[in-house]
Amino acid sequence: MLRRIGLGCACAVFGLLTVSSAFAQTAGEDSLYDTSYVLDPTDSQSATDNDKDDMTMSSGAHDERFISTPLFFDDANPQTFGTMDFRLRFDYVTETVDNDGGSRRGWAGRRGNWDRRHRDASGDDFGVGVQWVWGFWHNWEFFADLPINLGDGRWDGDGQDGNYDITLGATYRFWEEETFFPDWMPAFSLQGKMRVPTGYRSSGIDGELRAILTKNFGGGCRGHFNAFAISVNGDNDYYARDFQWGFVFGVDAPISDDVYVMLDYMHRSSEHYGNGNMNMIEAGLQWKLDDSQSVHVSANAGLDDNGDTPNFGARLAYTYTLTYQ
Repeated sequence: MLRRIGLGCACAVFGLLTVSSAFAQTAGEDSLYDTSYVLDPTDSQSATDNDKDDMTMSSGAHDERFISTPLFFDDANPQTFGTMDFRLRFDYVTETVDNDGGSRRGWAGRRGNWDRRHRDASGDDFGVGVQWVWGFWHNWEFFADLPINLGDGRWDGDGQDGNYDITLGATYRFWEEETFFPDWMPAFSLQGKMRVPTGYRSSGIDGELRAILTKNFGGGCRGHFNAFAISVNGDNDYYARDFQWGFVFGVDAPISDDVYVMLDYMHRSSEHYGNGNMNMIEAGLQWKLDDSQSVHVSANAGLDDNGDTPNFGARLAYTYTLTYQ
């Protein structure tokens, strides 16, 4: 019964995203960063909201920086309208393994978020993933993600059910910063995604609903808060919790014109019954190579010894942004 309810929740997420545009503003696309202090420090008007649309980043068409970072948290500002991101990532995670083989882990998400469903008995996993993110309309984005868990190098990821499952999702921004209350109101977005059973011996459809807040504090420094709920269905992992939840606090800021740093803390429920909640920290850096390319490195560590919490993880990612409008 709980699994049917969970599947219904996943369908409801996408229904909500479909009708939400009737209740929110459809202002022009905004970039993730207001770096007007870099573009024109002598022009005080360049940092105002009236000039934001003239400075938005559209791959090679503008000078504005656009952060496309795979982290625990997501940004309330969606992919810029008229652009597509193509992303490639390489992952590594290690953890203490229980005598019975422990939990299972993998990778999937809107922007490559760490989503741990698969794990092999060795405690060390390698993964690769490809992702496509499309800003198909103002305030809207659609994304598809294909994670592949290689385990210790075997082609089938050590034979884990659900390997190669595709994740599909969409994000809608209901309002931009300071839309109703100047000086303090953050941007707000709602994101829905689902895991489709396209992989190895996979079954069921998992759904996630995520609320996202983002606020610019000046100087390019921003704060983020995410709260999410996950419904797990199917038989890929027999001991997985049917309902999971969590929240993330994150910050990101520029340290130069082309380099940005990110920090975050995540607290979430365990993925399996009988294990305690997970506490993790993460740090990342993104370097903008040119108007269309960027590279990203990040590392995360567990803050407790609960059964599902990894010891350490690392990621290397590359993004190419295509502008078609």
